[in-house]
Amino acid sequence: SQKVYLLSENRNKAEENIAKEPHLIEYRGKINDLLEEGKTLCSSIQEKVNLVKEKSGTSNPETALALLQAAAAEMEEESDKIADQFNEKEIPVEEFLEKFLETRKTMHLRKFKAEKMSELMILDNQIQTSYNPAILPATMPPYPTGGGGVPYPTGPTMPM
Repeated sequence: SQKVYLLSENRNKAEENIAKEPHLIEYRGKINDLLEEGKTLCSSIQEKVNLVKEKSGTSNPETALALLQAAAAEMEEESDKIADQFNEKEIPVEEFLEKFLETRKTMHLRKFKAEKMSELMILDNQIQTSYNPAILPATMPPYPTGGGGVPYPTGPTMPM
């Protein structure tokens, strides 16, 4: 009687499991699809990270600042040339206004960005030099030494 009950119970569970099989197959397929999508996205992100590292690794902030300052000076020279062309009556007023305003705007933006970048670099250098946890005073060990701060007795009379 108990044997028959256990066999019947086992058969019912097996039938329930078989009934769930199509759902399991469907979910496995979805999981595999999501796994492939995740791998694709991960490799795409890795490529982009490598590209950013490649592009940013070639220059340091000082180089970028120098390039930005040079570009600002170049735009200032270009706007001066446009003003000279206008003074020599080589270009009409409308063209002068369009070109001159655009080049001056670009020049001022570049100068502003260069000034801000310079300020940030100075601030960063000040922060780095004012706090360096790796530098400890020569008299101070990097770990606590004996004395009253340990929770157990120390000394030559106490065996450890």
